Amino acid sequence: MDKKFSSSWRSLFTYSIVVALSLLLFLYAGPSQSPSLKPQVLAARAVDHESVVRNLTKRDAAYEKAVTKGNALHCSLAKTPQEPPPLEAPIYLQTPGQAYIEGWNDETDLGAPVFKDKLNAALAGIKVPVNTLSQITWYHGDDSMIKSDPNDDKSELVFSGLSGAYFISSFSPSGGVIIADNNFSVDAAIKEDKNLVAAEITTHVRRWSDAAWMQWVKACDDAEFNDVSNVKYIFRASVENKTSLDLLFQALREKYSDSPTIPPIGVWKNRLTLDVVQNPRQFYAVLGSPNGSGVAYLLMTHKGSLGVKTVNKVDIFTGTTPFTVPSDGIGEAPTASIILLFYVTAP
Repeated sequence: MDKKFSSSWRSLFTYSIVVALSLLLFLYAGPSQSPSLKPQVLAARAVDHESVVRNLTKRDAAYEKAVTKGNALHCSLAKTPQEPPPLEAPIYLQTPGQAYIEGWNDETDLGAPVFKDKLNAALAGIKVPVNTLSQITWYHGDDSMIKSDPNDDKSELVFSGLSGAYFISSFSPSGGVIIADNNFSVDAAIKEDKNLVAAEITTHVRRWSDAAWMQWVKACDDAEFNDVSNVKYIFRASVENKTSLDLLFQALREKYSDSPTIPPIGVWKNRLTLDVVQNPRQFYAVLGSPNGSGVAYLLMTHKGSLGVKTVNKVDIFTGTTPFTVPSDGIGEAPTASIILLFYVTAP
């Protein structure tokens, strides 16, 4: 009796060990692929995984590229006009006259200001009265014959077709405010309208940084304000550029990587801030974004009139409703009225 019981106990113990080892092996190795799965299904799973990894790697590379670009722009902002390389915009892009020669017109029917009252709290915060703002809208609506080189009186005349591009801006010369309200650049117009022939659109006024400076000079002239160097604040209102938003959100995720959550982008009183001293990488990423680099180019290419100016801080806020930064991607951000305020100072 005792011998039989002992034998049964040993068998049970051995069986338990085998079961336990099998379970551990299963957990370690993971379940095998079902033989019923078709090869193309398994291949699709592999492709999906590779695609996710590739997209994440691509986005990381784009972010690092923006950080590097922003750092370089910040260094260039501090250079004097005499330091190489020469960055000053040509003389014909320093004053507004050339725009009217090349088919740009003042437009009053595009709903300016598009930002309405979304900047009122921010303007009050920087002590700039709303009633000091003036609006200038340029619409590229006319064909024209223009000089291929406006600096050369003997240069040939070439046809310049209309593009339908526009630059809607607001300015307070006395308050030192430039507001990029709603813009549709020449290159963006060509990309969107397949009926446009790129080679026929030869206007020299193509970028926001050039148009905004020319409009700023006009706003100062119209207000009989004689100091065009009085640029203190540059707003990028209602940012819709997907690349800029993606870089901004990656910067905020990086800044708050050690926090349980990322604070929502709030209205003015609950704004977020990126500072070149406290958050250099994140600040450079935003400065290197399409919306940030436009601000840098405006300051870099007009030092003859502006003097040496730089940007060391940017505030991020919304015009109405707080926006929660998604854990990945940009979500509904293009319609969230996200605003950037760049502070312009001497180096």
